[in-house]
Amino acid sequence: MRFTYQSPGSVPPAMATLVSPTGTITTASPTFTWNAVAGASWYYLWVDDVSGTRLTQWYTAAQVGCSGGTGTCTMSPALMLNSGTAHWWIQTWDSAGYGPWSKTSTFSVP
Repeated sequence: MRFTYQSPGSVPPAMATLVSPTGTITTASPTFTWNAVAGASWYYLWVDDVSGTRLTQWYTAAQVGCSGGTGTCTMSPALMLNSGTAHWWIQTWDSAGYGPWSKTSTFSVP
């Protein structure tokens, strides 16, 4: 049996809210933007396109420009997506554990 210990009073970060891309975009190499989550020290970016999983990468809050836990986080990975429908998600993490996955954001790649 696996379990995770949490110190009393410590809780994992909340779910991230995705901002963009969404809908129809004009580039195959998008910038991903989401709202910062208070207390999150890491963000896991997952991107799928019509060919399957294209990116799964952890980024520190500092790397994505939101180390203060406020504002927006941004990442422009060196990634060329295939034309068609794509999806992306963010998962948060801090020393108390993993936060929930964001809701899915869907967009169309030209």
